[in-house]
Amino acid sequence: MRAREFIMKDAYSFHTDKESLDVVYKNLYDAYCRIFERMGLEYTVVEADGGAMASSDSQTHEFQVVAETGEDEIIYCSKTGYAANIEKAKTKRADGAALTGDSMPEDVSTPNASTIDAVAKLLEVEAHHTIKALVYECIKSEVSSVVVAFILGDDTLNEVKIKALTGADHLRPASESMLASAGLIKGFIGPQHLPEKLEVYLDDSIDDHGLYIAGANKVDFHTKNIQPSRDLAHIKKADLRLAKSGDLTLDGKGVVAVRRGIEVGHIFQLGDKYTKAMNVTVSDVNGKPLHPLMGCYGIGITRVAAAAVEQNNDEGGIIWPAAIAPYQVYLASIAKDDEVAKIAEGVYHELQNLGYEVLLDDRKVGPGFKFKDSDLLGLPVRVVVGDKTWKEHQKLELVWRHNGEKLLVSKEELAGVLKAGLKV
Repeated sequence: MRAREFIMKDAYSFHTDKESLDVVYKNLYDAYCRIFERMGLEYTVVEADGGAMASSDSQTHEFQVVAETGEDEIIYCSKTGYAANIEKAKTKRADGAALTGDSMPEDVSTPNASTIDAVAKLLEVEAHHTIKALVYECIKSEVSSVVVAFILGDDTLNEVKIKALTGADHLRPASESMLASAGLIKGFIGPQHLPEKLEVYLDDSIDDHGLYIAGANKVDFHTKNIQPSRDLAHIKKADLRLAKSGDLTLDGKGVVAVRRGIEVGHIFQLGDKYTKAMNVTVSDVNGKPLHPLMGCYGIGITRVAAAAVEQNNDEGGIIWPAAIAPYQVYLASIAKDDEVAKIAEGVYHELQNLGYEVLLDDRKVGPGFKFKDSDLLGLPVRVVVGDKTWKEHQKLELVWRHNGEKLLVSKEELAGVLKAGLKV
C-alpha cells in the first residue's frame, strides 16, 4: 500500500546500556499497542526481521493491521498467540515423516530427472522424502562466494534467513556460469561429495535419522538412503525453511495459519551500529567514551489511515473508526422550513461548543444525495434535522454508520447519546 504522500511519526532513543534500551523499548511497545487499540483497529504485533537496520539478535517488532489486501504475510497461531512476519517465523512441520531403515547410500540412475517432482515420480517417493539444493551467490564487502542450502523437497527456502545466517550484504541465485565454476551440476546437486570451500547448510526440519534422496553431484544420478546423522554430520544445520499454513508452533501446542497484514508501525533495537558508523560517543559513569545504543520507533501516519479504510468499509463506502475520523458527526439539514433550518444551525454550534468535530451539510440538494454522500464519507454518526420529525416529535434522527442503527433523540439527549456512542 503506497501513496504519493508518506507521513511518518519517527522517534529515536539513546542508551548507555542494554537494560535501559530494553526498558524504553518495552514502554514504546506498550504505547504503540494502546495507540492502535484506541484507534479501534484489529492489529497484531509480530516478530520481524531487522534487515539492514539491526543485528540479527536485536528485538524488532512490526504492528500489522489485519486486512485481506495486506502486502505482508503473517504467521499466526490463535491458540498460543504466536505471531511473526513470515520472513522471521520459526515453526516446525506437522507432517512429512522421513523414510526409515539402515540402508547405505546408493547412486541410482535418474536420466533427465532434474526437478524434485521428476525425481519423486521416477523413484516413487513423496517430495518430502527428497532433499533439494538451492545455490546462491553471497556478497560480503564486495567479495563474492557460493552458499548451498539444502531443504526438504516440498519446502521453500526463506531467503531472509539464509541472508542473516551468512551475514551477506547481498544474496542472489547463482548463475549457471557460477554453478559451473563451483563444480556444481544443475539439477543433480547433493550434500555428499561437494567441492571444497563451499558454505553449506542443512535445514533443521530434515530428520537426522531418516533416509533421503538427493543429487549425486553427477549428471543423471541421484543418491538414495542418505542419513544425515551418519552421512552429513559435517554440514551445519540451521532454520532455513519458509513457514507455512498448517505448521506447528515450535512447542508443538498450536497450528499456525497465514494471515495478511498492512504494516503501520515498526520498532527496532538498533544497537550501536549507527553510533559507531558516525563515531557518536557519550561519557559513561567513569568518564570514558562509549558508543550509545539506539532504539528506533516509527508509525506510518498515512498508512494507518489507508489501513483503517481497508479494514473498515462496506458496500456504501468507508466506515471510519471514531478516534481517527476526519469529523465525528455528519449533520444533515434537510429542512425546507426556515425555522427548522435554524434549529439545525443551532445544533451545529452547540455541538461545536461541546468540543465535537461536526460537518454540516446544508446543500440545496435532496436527502438521498446527502445520505449517500454521508455513507461514502463514512463519518461515525449521522444526525439529521428534518421538517417532519422535528415538527411532529421535536426529535432529531441519529444513524450510526458502523451498524445502521437509527434513533430518535431530543436536542437535550443528543450530546449524551453521542458521548456514549463515540466514547469521547
